[in-house]
Amino acid sequence: MSLAVYLASTHESQTALAVLAQIRIPQAKRKSRKRIRVLAMDKAFDSTPLRRRLRAKGIRASIPECRFKNRRRRGPKPKHHPASRKRYQVERLHAWLDNYRALVVRYERKADNYRGLMVFAFLLICIRVLLHW
Repeated sequence: MSLAVYLASTHESQTALAVLAQIRIPQAKRKSRKRIRVLAMDKAFDSTPLRRRLRAKGIRASIPECRFKNRRRRGPKPKHHPASRKRYQVERLHAWLDNYRALVVRYERKADNYRGLMVFAFLLICIRVLLHW
């Protein structure tokens, strides 16, 4: 899991690679690898530079195109990977995080305090899910 806190004015496509660099994927009987094969994102991450950088790293991006963007349409339309069907899990987590008012409104001014509240909320959500499972 990776967590990064940025300013609200920062576009998601600019922060995506910094967050991806922090993720390690454990594998059995091998060292943990840092390469992600497929990445499913929402429309907010739709940008040509991000797609190019992901393609250069060997990551297949499943990002729906934003309808109202003035982007040059070259080549075939991007295809969606089956990993995009599990996107609801991420959206459900975001809905659970909306239950914590201090995270939604962001009363904390310092990024470290906010990050600590976010980790605490993740822990509470995990405990609640495990107890009701």
